[in-house]
Amino acid sequence: MRTELRRGIPDYFLLQKRNIGHYLRLCVERAEAEPVHQLRVSVKKMRAVFKLVEVLLPADEPVKKRDVSSLRRLFKLAGAIRDSQVQKAMLLKLEKETNCDYHDYSKYLERLEARSIKKFHTAVEMMKDIRMSKEETVMINETLSGSAGEFIERQGKQLLSKLFKKFKKLATRNPGTPELHKMRMLLKQIRYIIAAVKKDTIAFNEYQEKINSLKKAETRLGKWHDRVVSLEILARYIRKKFDRKSAGYEQYDKLRQHFENEKNEYQHSINEILEAYFDSAPSSVNA
Repeated sequence: MRTELRRGIPDYFLLQKRNIGHYLRLCVERAEAEPVHQLRVSVKKMRAVFKLVEVLLPADEPVKKRDVSSLRRLFKLAGAIRDSQVQKAMLLKLEKETNCDYHDYSKYLERLEARSIKKFHTAVEMMKDIRMSKEETVMINETLSGSAGEFIERQGKQLLSKLFKKFKKLATRNPGTPELHKMRMLLKQIRYIIAAVKKDTIAFNEYQEKINSLKKAETRLGKWHDRVVSLEILARYIRKKFDRKSAGYEQYDKLRQHFENEKNEYQHSINEILEAYFDSAPSSVNA
């Protein structure tokens, strides 16, 4: 099964390249929430493959990542679209639950989304000649074909162990906002690296079990992140629209406090989940 890693990882990489092309076309046609989200996920999965291949190369031979670099700006712009779309959905849900009307802020989010989509389309137009080159695929195939299956497995395990230890270090030191952001990105990276290797061997089952055990924390981190974005966007809107004596300020200050409370609740929940996880997990998992 170890030899399957040499075929499975390039196949996974090629799948992400195809997905990026597919979702990029959908986003250009109509930047709806799901294609925007899947475009970003596919880029993250491609980055995870590069992270894995890096540990297979000699230290003095950096991995070439032209494909990801060329899409970095689009990835960032797609993130701005994604943020506005998530905030619109959250606000609509809150309006229904509380019977409150945030019409002006809703329109602000719509304008924010429209501007983000326009910037995205402009960037795509300027980068019309982007092609998913074969160079990186050839490099990945050559790197894996020149590596023994045992070496790929050993290096993959060392990488995942290192990332899990980094996560634990952040998680067990009363994490604040910067640490929580890093933890959220680490869990996604770990999950996508495991996805690149798990179907070809049972050797990574231990890491799959560990990431599965952290799924609840990962979900809460996502919701926490959404509230952080809520507060950032709402703060910009309030600064632009109100001073403290303006009519309507109190309504939006209450909305700000609502998001602040939810953010704090999620952060407290995350800390409780992680404390219980590291207290109950055996030392082999904690390592």
